[in-house]
This record gives sequence, structure tokens and C-alpha cells, in this order.
Amino acid sequence: MKKNFVFAIVLAAAAAALVVCAHRVLSADAFSVGFSERTLWGDVSAAEGLTVTDKVNCDHHLFWDTRVYLGEEPSEKTEFSFSVSRINNVNKRDHRGMYIYPFLNSYHMGFSNGVTMEELIEQNKYGWSEERTLLPLWKAAAADTPAGQKKTFLYRLRDYYEYYPIQIWFDLGKIDGSDEEKNMPALQKFFRFPVNEEHMVYVTAEKNNDGSIMSLEVEGSYKGRACGAQLSGFSAVTPDACWYVFDNSGADGTVPLDMGMVPGGFGIYRIPYTLDQNGTAFVEGEGTRMVYSLNEGDAVLGLAANEGKLILFTQSGEAVRMSVIDPESFSLLQTLELLREPQVTYISNRVFFDDCLVVEFSNGRLALTRRGGDGVWSVVLTADTSVLYDTDYGVTGRGISRSWAWDGSRLACVEPVWGSVGSTDFVLTIYDASGLRYAGVFESTLGRDAPREGGLSIYNGQAPEDCTVAWRDAGTEE
Repeated sequence: MKKNFVFAIVLAAAAAALVVCAHRVLSADAFSVGFSERTLWGDVSAAEGLTVTDKVNCDHHLFWDTRVYLGEEPSEKTEFSFSVSRINNVNKRDHRGMYIYPFLNSYHMGFSNGVTMEELIEQNKYGWSEERTLLPLWKAAAADTPAGQKKTFLYRLRDYYEYYPIQIWFDLGKIDGSDEEKNMPALQKFFRFPVNEEHMVYVTAEKNNDGSIMSLEVEGSYKGRACGAQLSGFSAVTPDACWYVFDNSGADGTVPLDMGMVPGGFGIYRIPYTLDQNGTAFVEGEGTRMVYSLNEGDAVLGLAANEGKLILFTQSGEAVRMSVIDPESFSLLQTLELLREPQVTYISNRVFFDDCLVVEFSNGRLALTRRGGDGVWSVVLTADTSVLYDTDYGVTGRGISRSWAWDGSRLACVEPVWGSVGSTDFVLTIYDASGLRYAGVFESTLGRDAPREGGLSIYNGQAPEDCTVAWRDAGTEE
């Protein structure tokens, strides 16, 4: 009874805060959200004919959907709504497919009451946990550490493992955990990589005075750099398979993987799966195979699936390319050079939209490609966005929740301003064949003027659908 009474008080307080916030905001004319533009680069006239839709909310109860019409006479139109029940946006996302990562990243384990090594072994007899896989290193460090002390040791990994211990898991929506574990032996047998002779790891053990273990830790780097093989990669998903390719760029100082033990060698790997009537995915680990061979001298930058095709991004010398591959015949359909770069780069963001693909690179370069009616891709625009890093807008904090639009000559990009909760602003950039034409921040009056009552804030949801952009036909409003 007492718990119910306390809960009722908390609920009433939250409701009161919401009512106060709603009253103060609504009394400030909720139906007239305005934006002031702050130019970072170029001229806002480059955005003529563009509509930006910005969606913000107050604690998921009050909602403002505002359309900003850019042109000779810019204007805004806001639709306001209120819901007694909380409405949370469900962020839609593509499933990533498959992850392979080493067990030798930094890992820490603590025991409040202390454990013996025998107890630790017994606790991890089954499964593919990191604790079980790291037992050889735990045993060595525990054996070398006296009671009542904390010691750190540098071990040569090859003395404890013949092949890199790896973990593999899948992002396919609903997946049966027992099925995932059942497939682990087959997948780990397929993806076997001999341990690099120079790979060293730090292992730390701490013991009580009675000799029981208080903590164990492994640090998978040596002298400030990773010195093992590169065990990250890229994955794509089609209706019946995961596709995986390893990142062999060596951009983080690692050495390339020794692919000699992997059936078929270095390439794109296909891991089939099926879906049952409930939509649960079942991986067929035994069916894994290499289906598209790659040159180990080329740096792999990414992999994607779009409209029934695989898109592979690579860099060979200075040439950054995308290759279109048929996932049924495993044949190359097209190779397209996106740009040329003297240094190995990586892809920071890529977005498919309206038969277009935007690829952003770590050095600030951008490439827009478009697929024609015959299915052939062509580069229609490249640009250098690095100038934005020199402005007073914190571009370094940009996320990937961005919306893009192409009108045949201009490319528009809009994204919410990321940062502290309470932001209702957005950033707009425009590109054409000459490069960056315009960049500006649009600051909302709602965000500036709205109070922060009872811990409630007004903010952009920062989901991809919360801030979108579209070109409109001349003389029309959406």
C-alpha cells in the first residue's frame, strides 16, 4: 500500500511538471516555430526550392513537426500535437549481419569475494564466453602472481594460442541464441588465423592475502599500438545470406591476417541462413564458403547490399573504387572509380536513396553516384567537405542520422545538431559540381525560448526520420 502511495506521488509530480512545461510552452505560441539562419559557408540562395522537415518533442508528449521552405521568401509551417500517453519513436535500421571480433580486446573481470582458479574453470566449462576463451592467459597470470599482490605480465600470445580466439555473432533481427552457439564450432573452424609471432598482450592478476583471485585483466595492445592481426571487417545482409569481408587495410597499425588456413583464401564469404514462420533466423554455419576472391594488396573499405546486389568498396594505390557483384552468380557486374586519394582512407558514412548513393570518407571527401535505368552506376559529383571542420560548428560530432536529396544538379544534406539534450537546431549543406556551395545552422526559436521544467526538455529525436530534406518543384509547396 505504501509503495503504491509513493508511486502515485511520483507519477503526479511528473504529470504536474509536464503540465507546467506544456502551459509555458503553449503560452509562448506553440504553433509558430521559427528558425534563424547562421551561414557557415557560401550563400543560402543555393538552397532555393528546398524543404526541410524538422520534428521535435517535449518528453514524447508534445510534438512540433515544422516544415522550413527555403527560397526567395522563406517560410515555416508547424503542425502541433499532444498525446497523454508517451509516444517513443522507433528508429528503423538495417540489420548489420555478422560480426567477428577477437577475444583479446581489453577485458576486465572482478570478484568481490575472491575465487580460486578451479572455481573459475568450473564456472566456464561450457559455451563460448570471453572468460572461457581467455583461461590460458588467466591461468598463467594467476600462477605468476604471489598472494596479496597485483602483478602485470607481458606474454607472447603464440605461447598460448595457435589460432586467434574469436567470437562471432549475428545481427539478423530475431535469432535463436542456442542456434548461434551451435554454429560457433563450424564458424571458428572455418575462420582460423594463425597468431602473429610478434603479438604480445599485457595480463594483470590481483590476489587476496589468502591467494584467492580478486581481478583479472587483459590488454590487447603492446607499447601503445595493436600488434596483432586485423580482426575487424564488414558485413552485408540479403534475404538468404550474410556476407562478410575482412578489413585488411592496416590503418590502425595491425598486420594483415594470415589467410592461409581459411578455405578459399581472402575474399567475400557467404554464410547462409533461413527464416522460420516467426521470422527467427537460423544460421547454417556448415554452409560457409568463400565465393568472391579478392587481391590481398587491395584495402577493403566497406561492403553493402542494395537492390539485390552487393557493393564492395576498395582502395588500390590511389584509386578508391566501388564494385557491383551479383550475389547469385558471384560475378563482377561493374567497377567504378569514385575518387583518387594518396593515403588509405576509410568510409565514415554511406547512404542509399532514390537510386543514388552518397559515400563520405574520413578525410572529408564525398562522392555521389547514381544508378541509371540500365542498372549501371556513374559518379555525378565529388566534393571536399573538410572546410566545415574549420568553422565554429562542431562538425566533428556529426552522427550518421542524415537525410539527402538530389535534384539533378544539387545535392542537399540535413542533419540535427548533435550534442547536449535540448537541441532543436539542424545543419544544412548544399553541393554541386563545383563542390560545397553552402553550409548553415538553422536555430529554432522553440529550442531557445522553451523552459526546462521538472527535468523535461524539448529536443530533436535525432532519429533519421526526425530531420529530412527534399527538393520541391518550382512554384509549389508540399
